[in-house]
Parts: sequence; structure tokens; C-alpha cells
Amino acid sequence: MSAAARPIRMIEEPEHPRPPRRVRSRKLFEPQLVHDALKQSIAMLRPDIQWSNPVMFVVELGAVLTMLFIMQALASTSVSQVPITYFIALDFWLWLTVLFANFATRAGRGARQSPSRLAAQDPH
Repeated sequence: MSAAARPIRMIEEPEHPRPPRRVRSRKLFEPQLVHDALKQSIAMLRPDIQWSNPVMFVVELGAVLTMLFIMQALASTSVSQVPITYFIALDFWLWLTVLFANFATRAGRGARQSPSRLAAQDPH
């Protein structure tokens, strides 16, 4: 009863092989996907949501503090060694970074959703 004495069983192919599954992929910049991702990226600016991503939380905190500094600098008459336009540009880039990170997170999640799951969520 050695292993070499057993007959080899051949694997039979089915008569009607199953066709490959075709999943409709979503494009990254579909208008509906971009619109939803923009809305959600602005909603994600809440600090309790940003807290789950410590790096973006610190960037958002820096953007808020820079904005407060800009308002304080505009309200006072004190002279600064750095022009206010530098802080305005810095604040712009900080907010742009936070919004882009939120947008990329939401757009990526939306593009990965399966079409059947999206159809189940679609109220139309």
C-alpha cells in the first residue's frame, strides 16, 4: 500500500465553465463621487473626527492657531518682522492640506465601494 500504487485521479473540467465576473469599476473623478467626497471632507473638519488621525489633527490645530494669529495681527497695530501675507499663505496651505487629506480619504473609500453596495444605498 504505497502511495505510488494508488491511481491518479484526473480533474474534470465542467462542460459549461463559469464566465469571469465583471465588476463595474467606478472612475476616481466621477461627478457624484467628487461631490460627495467634498461634502464629507468639509464635515470631517470636526476635531473629534480628526483626532483619529493624529498627524492631520496637528495640521488642523496649526491652521486654527495660525488663523487666530492672523486675526490678532490684523486687529492690533504692533509691528512684526514677518509680513502678514506670509501667515495668510501659510494658513491657506495648512487648510488645503487638511481638506485634501480628507477628500482623498473619502474619495478613496467611495471608489472602493462595490456597485451592489452603492445600489443598495441609492435612494433613487
